[in-house]
Amino acid sequence: MNPDAIKELLLYSLAFNYSILLIWFGLFSLAHDWMYRLHSRCFSLSAETFDALHYRHDCL
Repeated sequence: MNPDAIKELLLYSLAFNYSILLIWFGLFSLAHDWMYRLHSRCFSLSAETFDALHYRHDCL
């Protein structure tokens, strides 16, 4: 792989990851209650635990 192809791949990866992050942020900030209700159907989570799971990656 030449350096230009690697640079292009990394740029697409960056754009994809930022779009996922922005979608998560939008859902979490605008539809927090809906997301909590959706997740609490499958898992017995308190609202505080749900928030901690979304803000921390090592809370378990």
